[in-house]
Amino acid sequence: MEDRFEEMATILDDLVDELPQYYFRGLNGGVLFSREEMHDETYPELYIMGHYKSEPMGKSIVLYYGSFMALYGYESREGITERLKETLYHELTHHLETLAGENDLVLEDAAFMERHRREHE
Repeated sequence: MEDRFEEMATILDDLVDELPQYYFRGLNGGVLFSREEMHDETYPELYIMGHYKSEPMGKSIVLYYGSFMALYGYESREGITERLKETLYHELTHHLETLAGENDLVLEDAAFMERHRREHE
């Protein structure tokens, strides 16, 4: 499979640049694009596309190139752009909810994992 890291990193940079910069307030670690392929620890068949990290040293969003390639590497530039955008917005929502003291998306993610667990018992 061809290496599309640079293409996808540029798309991600463009998606970030399109958003109002105040969405990124407090995101001192920025938006990162890792070459890793990430899997859920409990359900290794599930790919993790991105993480919102809130740690003592700061907050960041990481998207995982390897996971995107494993699931969507065949897609057109437009398809990849949409997948990156969905994931960026999802992780950015975690950030904004954290700033607002909310956790609706955390609960939604937990409900997804519970449905997955029940379906695969």
